[in-house]
Amino acid sequence: MYARKKAIFFDSVCGRNRVELRDGALVSLSRPGAEMRLQREMEEQMRYGFFTTFAPDYSFADACALAKQAGYEGIQPRIVASNSYDASKPLNPWGNNKHGILEADFCKDPKAALAAVWDNGLEVTSVASYASLEDLGRAESLIKACGKAKIGNMRIAPLHPSAEPLLFDANKIIKDTQERIRKVLPVSKAAGVRLCLELHPGGICASASAAVRFAEAFAPTEVGVLYDPGNLVNEGYEVPRMALSILGPYLAEIHMKNGRWVQTGTGPDGEAAWAAQSCKIEEGSYPLAALYEVLVAMDYKGWIVEEGHEPGISTKDRLANVLKWCRLYEKRAKAKKA
Repeated sequence: MYARKKAIFFDSVCGRNRVELRDGALVSLSRPGAEMRLQREMEEQMRYGFFTTFAPDYSFADACALAKQAGYEGIQPRIVASNSYDASKPLNPWGNNKHGILEADFCKDPKAALAAVWDNGLEVTSVASYASLEDLGRAESLIKACGKAKIGNMRIAPLHPSAEPLLFDANKIIKDTQERIRKVLPVSKAAGVRLCLELHPGGICASASAAVRFAEAFAPTEVGVLYDPGNLVNEGYEVPRMALSILGPYLAEIHMKNGRWVQTGTGPDGEAAWAAQSCKIEEGSYPLAALYEVLVAMDYKGWIVEEGHEPGISTKDRLANVLKWCRLYEKRAKAKKA
């Protein structure tokens, strides 16, 4: 693939780059950290990043430094409409968080807002925005900013059915969502950004089968799917080989976490009450070993982004544990295939 020994050229997510092979190692001449990606491609390993929302005890710059130290290659930055932090209150990934890049700052100068990523020799995996197709203006601003920073994937939420009535017209929600995507597609295509729907509980796009109903009206380069094993424990689970076969080329990225159902009490007539809870990835009910077997079979080279929610473990220890187990599952699956 790379015939020239001295200089190697490739198109990265951050633009065209020039790399030299020196004593068997790749050294970037134009983009810090780019050699990490190319080395990984040559070694044919999957790439790992983490979503900084789940490092509420770190500033963004410190979260990027932690990722590099832990052995990750990418960052999925927390980009939010607003952020607040109160040291007297418990930390919360979605609320009381030490960091959050404001959407206004990201849209104004995305490269400056994300400078800590590249300063640490990392890549931006994607932007898991909190924008919805309900607000096309907000979505378009974020898409354009992603394009300026050469970020190829951006999460966007589909339309959501109202709470009432209990039963609703699902086909209409799907068609209306597709129509909203068509309206924003000229902007995303011009920016070089793929719109991604995440498999998420509580909505109409919780499973691979459901997601394909939204995505199949578009090319896989236009619309993709973020596959989330931990979310699927809660809702939408399909056996990995079925789910990824259904998604096919629409698989854009994987969020890595796990969970399990626990009994939380009893109902009014004594029946068991259950709830899904996050846990260490090796202790959850989603079969990650089976997932990796499918990923290896399909020669997956995309991002696997850590998004752990489990309580009782520090951010640093959680990141180390997740990467250890992911590499183990990957190694095991490759050995089985061989």
